[in-house]
Amino acid sequence: MIFFEKYFPKNLPQLNFESILIISYGRSGSTLLQGVLNSIDGVVIRGENMNMCFHLFETYQALLKSKTHNGNSIQSPFYGSESLDEKYFLNRTKETVRNLLLANPKKESTTTCYGFKEIRYTQIHEDLIGYLEFLRKLFPSPCFIFNTRNNEDVVKSWISVGWYTESKKENAFKVLKEVEASFFNAMKANESNSFHITYEDVIGKTEKLEEMFSFLGAPVVESKIDEILSLQHSYKPFQKHIEKLHKKSSVLNTIIYQLKKRLKI
Repeated sequence: MIFFEKYFPKNLPQLNFESILIISYGRSGSTLLQGVLNSIDGVVIRGENMNMCFHLFETYQALLKSKTHNGNSIQSPFYGSESLDEKYFLNRTKETVRNLLLANPKKESTTTCYGFKEIRYTQIHEDLIGYLEFLRKLFPSPCFIFNTRNNEDVVKSWISVGWYTESKKENAFKVLKEVEASFFNAMKANESNSFHITYEDVIGKTEKLEEMFSFLGAPVVESKIDEILSLQHSYKPFQKHIEKLHKKSSVLNTIIYQLKKRLKI
């Protein structure tokens, strides 16, 4: 908890985790989930960063591989490799990533938990367990939230935006199957700090959504969740749900207006 006490004020509510990382793929509703998590007081979840941290993971792997070579002699092509300090790299990288994600000093002063979401796991899923182990070194007390969506709807969306063609539909399903298999393997390897939720759970406000808040140690504030769900996030498939919520909101506002009028508030 030293990291937490150093950077975060003590008077803010403490969750069960100090960082949250959304692990998903494109067209899964991950931006909406990001918005829901950002509704929690003290939480700042940034958007995608083009696998920035995975590239840092590759650098870390290169560093460790370099250290396996004998670089004692000045004649060696790996001269000095034994002096490469992985602890120094991790400490500086950890602080750099935190500063990049928080960015705003004012935001940092009211933040108790931070992280980001990424969808490009279809490109790196073969080494997912190793990558998450690296993220555990980089982020304080992390929670991995795995987000998925009905595969039929995902593939339809992939085709509609031109990521795949109708003729490559089967290949799209194969990619989804592979990446989701890697997700579930990674969850087994990180049971104590992993949670799985679907797009359908979020928009349907199912028990699973409440379980996620409980897992994080965050209170469920339904009005905040409804507000997030009523907003357009990322792309059109959410629109029907949004229209429904707007209608409910309109009826509620009318009732509130009539009550205020009667009570002369």
